[in-house]
Amino acid sequence: MLVARAVNSAPPWLGRLPSGRSQVSTFHLLRLADESGVSGIGWVAEGAVFSNGWVVLVWPTGTPSLNFYESLEAVEAVHGHGGLTRIVFDQDMPA
Repeated sequence: MLVARAVNSAPPWLGRLPSGRSQVSTFHLLRLADESGVSGIGWVAEGAVFSNGWVVLVWPTGTPSLNFYESLEAVEAVHGHGGLTRIVFDQDMPA
């Protein structure tokens, strides 16, 4: 595994993202009501949005799963349940 180590003369690009890229944004799914009776209510999933818009979603349950989506809109279309599940970005959550 390659591990970056701090050195006295770090290259100027170190610490900056490549052009056109942004930091990965993390979020949680907050389910207000569980129509299916499967996931329950509350914080039901964890996710991340990458620079290219792709989303990964993890369901940390007794039988965990990992899903990939082309966009947040796709996540909302599948898991939003008409507003009963909300995407809450970690940066917007109280500490």
